[in-house]
Amino acid sequence: MGADGIGATGTGGPDASDDADGVPAPPAVTVASVPDVRALALAVVHDPRGRHIGRVLDVYLADRTGEVVAASVTTGRLGGRDIVVPVELLASAGHGRVSCRIDRERVRRGMRAPVTAHLRPADLAEARSALQY
Repeated sequence: MGADGIGATGTGGPDASDDADGVPAPPAVTVASVPDVRALALAVVHDPRGRHIGRVLDVYLADRTGEVVAASVTTGRLGGRDIVVPVELLASAGHGRVSCRIDRERVRRGMRAPVTAHLRPADLAEARSALQY
């Protein structure tokens, strides 16, 4: 994996904050608020009202820092979509659960996860824009 993206499930990718295409840096996130890879792996995701959104499929890490920057969430069962959700929208809720700060309808309208399990910083910016936060 080169220095042009963000890798899924621990494979690495560059830091999303500095992109040659001029993509703005992501909002500041404190380390305490970011779930770690173990908390995200296969976690069940719920919205602020406790409604089921889906399950985490992949976790995207910044190559240079190894920090979690996003997760793909599978919505629905057969024929569901894998949606990229930036980590600043997720918080560990304990015991294999993750809460999302936006409702499930907005998540379901988000950007599909790439089939390559690789995000460029521009893709992460697009995912943020698609979720309108």
